[in-house]
Amino acid sequence: MEQPTEHKSSANQFTFEIKTFAFKQGFEWLGQGFDLFKKNALWWVIGYMAYLGGMMLLSFIPYIGSLIASVLASGIYVVAQQRDQDQPFDLMAVLNSLKHSALPLGVLCIINSIVAMAIFYPIVGESAQPLFSETPPTPEQLSEFMYNTLIGLCVYLIPAMAFIFSPIIVVLHSQVSAYQAMVFSFKACILNTMPLTAFGLVFAALFFISFIPLGLGLLIVLPITICSLYVAHKDIFCAQGATSLSDKPSRDDVMSA
Repeated sequence: MEQPTEHKSSANQFTFEIKTFAFKQGFEWLGQGFDLFKKNALWWVIGYMAYLGGMMLLSFIPYIGSLIASVLASGIYVVAQQRDQDQPFDLMAVLNSLKHSALPLGVLCIINSIVAMAIFYPIVGESAQPLFSETPPTPEQLSEFMYNTLIGLCVYLIPAMAFIFSPIIVVLHSQVSAYQAMVFSFKACILNTMPLTAFGLVFAALFFISFIPLGLGLLIVLPITICSLYVAHKDIFCAQGATSLSDKPSRDDVMSA
């Protein structure tokens, strides 16, 4: 059986170590993600529209539709890798990677869903009931719902660190298990809190701005974010990564997981 292989370049080989970076590297990741996006900007926009359409169709399949959609969504990181390596889009390579990583990706999705439900249901569940009643919710009820949702998001941020990089690791590095990927992702987020904070602040600003033109800006912001997360994963976990020489980590900045 054909196994998905990592790119021959050492710059994309998983090292089983975690590199740490300064605050400014978060901006570097976004900048490099934008550079990767603009290589084929039109392709990314059209491709992401097709991707969203497919995800919407899958969401109508009862029970397993969202699970399938979440697994397939990770294939976009394979596309980012192809663009990064100046390779043409290869659908068979994407499907092959997904075929061999479907089980661990599904495990990640299920665990993430269980964790999210365990957090949000007790915090937000009761305050969300007026939103589904026949009478419109009062301003006080809406305010309570928004406040509880914000609290839930803050609590969820902690376990969410295990799922930021783990799908990328699993789909691009077949030798890493789902459990290992979660551990690596969580530790990487802890060790790189500062650059990821910079990354998150800029992303949040761009995300809200993208809603101004009827949400069409998301067709640009979300692909850039995907490319940026791919670049960040290369920097943190891979042999050489995409790090600029001015911000190359020292030996003391590398920690084995």
